[in-house]
Amino acid sequence: MNANGLHQTVENLAEKIQFIYSPDCSNEARSSIYKEIETMKSDYILSLRAGFELIRKENLDVVRNFGYQLIEDAIKYFWNDIPLSEKVSIKEGVFRHISQEMKSLQDEKIYLKTSVSKLVVEIMKREFPQHWPTLGTELEQLAATNALCAQVVLLILKQVSEDVIVLRLLDGVRRKEIQQALVENLHWLMALFQRPIQLMLQTKAENDEELNQLLSTCLQTLNVYLEWIHLKLIEETGILRFCSLLLHSAPAYRAASLGCLMTVVERKGTHEEKKTIIKCVTEMDVFEPLVACCLSCSPAPDESTFHLLLSATSILVSVGELIGDLSNEDYAPPAVFPQLVTLLAELVGHPSHSVSFPLLTMWLDLLDKTALAKSPVVNGLLPQLLQTLQNKLLKVGLPSRHDSVSCRFSQFEFDDDEAFLTFFATFRNDAGLLVKKIANLIPGEALRQAIFWAEQVLAAPIQTIAEGEPPASLCTQYSPSYLQWDSMATFLECAVQYPRKNKNTKVAEAFTPQGLRLLGQLVSFTTGDALLLSTTMSAISPLTYLLSATESVLFNSLVDKLLSAIDIPHMKPNDPRRYSCRLLQSHACSSFLNLCTAHPLLLLPRLDDLVSYIMTLLNQAGESLQTSILIEAAVILTNELTDTQSQRDHLTQLLGPLANWWRSPEFSQAITRPELFAEYMGIMDWNTALAKAGNRKQCHLCLRSMDSIARRLKAAKTVSVVVGRDVVKRQATCLPPKPLSFQSGDPYDIIAGELLRPLLDNIFRYIRVSNALYSIRGQMTVEVAATLELSENEKLQILGLNAPPSNRVKSDAVRMQHFVHDTFGFALQFLNSFVVKYGAMFFSGPSLAEPLLKTLYYELESLPLARIRLLIRGITRNIVTRCPVERYNDHLIPLLPRLLEHCFRVRHGIAWETAF
Repeated sequence: MNANGLHQTVENLAEKIQFIYSPDCSNEARSSIYKEIETMKSDYILSLRAGFELIRKENLDVVRNFGYQLIEDAIKYFWNDIPLSEKVSIKEGVFRHISQEMKSLQDEKIYLKTSVSKLVVEIMKREFPQHWPTLGTELEQLAATNALCAQVVLLILKQVSEDVIVLRLLDGVRRKEIQQALVENLHWLMALFQRPIQLMLQTKAENDEELNQLLSTCLQTLNVYLEWIHLKLIEETGILRFCSLLLHSAPAYRAASLGCLMTVVERKGTHEEKKTIIKCVTEMDVFEPLVACCLSCSPAPDESTFHLLLSATSILVSVGELIGDLSNEDYAPPAVFPQLVTLLAELVGHPSHSVSFPLLTMWLDLLDKTALAKSPVVNGLLPQLLQTLQNKLLKVGLPSRHDSVSCRFSQFEFDDDEAFLTFFATFRNDAGLLVKKIANLIPGEALRQAIFWAEQVLAAPIQTIAEGEPPASLCTQYSPSYLQWDSMATFLECAVQYPRKNKNTKVAEAFTPQGLRLLGQLVSFTTGDALLLSTTMSAISPLTYLLSATESVLFNSLVDKLLSAIDIPHMKPNDPRRYSCRLLQSHACSSFLNLCTAHPLLLLPRLDDLVSYIMTLLNQAGESLQTSILIEAAVILTNELTDTQSQRDHLTQLLGPLANWWRSPEFSQAITRPELFAEYMGIMDWNTALAKAGNRKQCHLCLRSMDSIARRLKAAKTVSVVVGRDVVKRQATCLPPKPLSFQSGDPYDIIAGELLRPLLDNIFRYIRVSNALYSIRGQMTVEVAATLELSENEKLQILGLNAPPSNRVKSDAVRMQHFVHDTFGFALQFLNSFVVKYGAMFFSGPSLAEPLLKTLYYELESLPLARIRLLIRGITRNIVTRCPVERYNDHLIPLLPRLLEHCFRVRHGIAWETAF
């Protein structure tokens, strides 16, 4: 093509390129132009000539960028077809264009510089080093031409490192050849990286835009090379010292310099390489600027400074973790180790939870290393760290509030309160683990601080509102007093772990009278605020292990306090005290259950009163949670009776009303079909949901209570009873075996057979009808069908995340969702407990294969995968493992083939088709 024809082609291309980027261009016209351009690209000679014409600096930027793409595509796809002389011309033309035909560094757009650097990189991938051994010299000469050329060279080096070494876009042989060639030029490269940094440090010209751009590109390129170059070279050249000197300059340079340091400390390697990393970062020329940067950014007046603080803290945390990894060897920590751990201990107390969080994990790992944990430096910081953790346990810092310094930092990190609460659940868990770890190392100091804090909270006046808020008579979740009580209870529970597990130590013996005194003060604490009382229950629970028969007065006072908290009148849904009262009742029930488990003999004299109270609740249709937990506590106490007949009588009395409802004709009829069940429970029509709430409540109570009885029931054989203040051993008077339909004659099994086995038929039917709800999903509205899906809390649990606490009133959809899934879970747990504890009874009858397939494994095709997984893990595994070998032919052989066929043919087939 002659010069005139080429000129005309270039002009037409330029016009078309401008047209396709204009808003007046239609999609059809744009597509047609793209097809013409793709056709033209097949002629690489024309593409190269047109491309070099289009990249002239007098053209528009969009036209020039297209010219770079034309040349790049010709190099990518036709390089092997291009003659050698033409290849040399392309190399020379690109270098000449960079050095002579581009605009100044400030005027040239960064994307155009990146595009031209890609041309050199694509040639390097094909020619360097075997056919282009002089490239290093040529790049060095080009970089010395002017600032623009230096920046383009840096972009070339950055792009080739990313493509060849980091992303590995070439095959193994070519990659190794290019990497080896780069390694041979690393000393020159490191000198190139140092040049802009030295120039900035010498001139202090932070307002020089040209130097700023060059330095920014230099640090970005250096960051890429620090990922893979040998650590010895980093140590020899001292490049990190140059980066650290920039930590006193503008924020943009500080961020890039911290990025370089972060790249080095996060590298994986051998122990020797880790030692080299620690040596490079803990040199005074590097460490002191890093610490100064961290301290100067600590106030974090804006978001950019806050992110600088996060980066600096992460580097210090990584160094601490590296030192911890090497502590098991014969390794002496660096000279700055005392200064480092002191700073890390101080940063734990920073108002930002995001800054403190990685530090908690680091300290947990550090204290696991015996040599470091017992060193004088670390051991001397532990009391201060405990004091700091007391403040970090406070649930403050919600982005929507302004009652703490932490709120301002949370606004940088979290979008809303729910995101913060989800994070804080994990944060507080790690903080509690760290308190436990420190309490194991210095138990006396931890207990002293816990008692001192508890007494301070007990003596302080109740403060229901924060400063600047409207007056309120009762505490809320954000009241200062509630926050103090809540965190104090958590700290106390963590601190008491050591004496509770090591009762014979001197620390435990010294703590016993102090703990009993504190327990007495907590039991004597009275207030009309249900929210504060609930935290009191949380503080009381870890101290109950100190009780014995000699503290009968304190024990009885505690029991009375718990029972009075349990016996709170039912609140209406719109009552503002409903949440706090339910929380108090839940804590009291949990504490009472733990008390029954820890001291059943002390509570045994109250069994008859407890059973009478439970019968009153059952007759009055009391709260489901309250009643079921009290039934579980009563079962624990019946296990301590000396007479099996008495145990049977009490259990019959407890289970009688529940069993009558569970086996009633009305309920039995409702669980025969999913439509009847949905109507009976008010699932299909939410207009009747309130009217059917009693049915759901009774069903939930029955299943939860039956599950509790099945799990907690134990044999009464040899027991200890309280006679006055003495604990006496007696033999249980077991009844002779009754001729039941199962083989075992143990009175324990007899009671289970009389009370629990008759409930199995409806348990199977209930599981069947719960599964059958999925088969009628098409008849449900979208809102009703959503109740069959996993709740948000269950999804978080599957992901291993903590659900954020919430006091929001649950919607009808959420209540129905919880009912459907909770009752199904209780039914499975009851059946699982029965199989595990009474296997001889369960497998002694006729074949279970058909009944199980018609009930437990009914409508498998319509069930979601999560429900199938729950059936397999919740009950099927124990049916298979607990079945006696002699009953395989009756139970497992007919059952398993059909289950396996469904799992492999249906489930895996669907998953396989979906994947492709």
